[in-house]
Amino acid sequence: HGFIFRFETWANVKDSLVEEYGPEADSVLFKAAINAGRRSAHRRLDVTQNKKEALKLLTAFKVSQNWGKIIFSKIDFKKKTGTIHIIDSFEANKIRSLKPICHFFRGYLCGFLSELLEDSIEITEDKCKAQGKEKCEFSFHRKKN
Repeated sequence: HGFIFRFETWANVKDSLVEEYGPEADSVLFKAAINAGRRSAHRRLDVTQNKKEALKLLTAFKVSQNWGKIIFSKIDFKKKTGTIHIIDSFEANKIRSLKPICHFFRGYLCGFLSELLEDSIEITEDKCKAQGKEKCEFSFHRKKN
């Protein structure tokens, strides 16, 4: 079950949040997505207890929902580090920016990976399609205490 937003509608939602909350809108989007990512990890792990397989299931599902093509690489399950590329991120589509803007996606992935890896994970978006890059690129690591 679900619904579809046009890319322009999503951009309008983000613009409205920025108008209302200013720079804090990025944090709102990030935090709002964390629990969704956690729930998604639980759904994937209910089907398979294999972490690599859970990542494959997530990737296939998000492509089918037109979120973009997620590519996990350089994943070290012991160190809890890795890189994520997203080709055609729904969040960066139809937007131009000088800085990375995929805060919802970053929060979603943060929640998903924190649950999957059973640890607090930090994610940064290093490159963004909204900046004119070919794809969005995120890096993640275990959150330092």
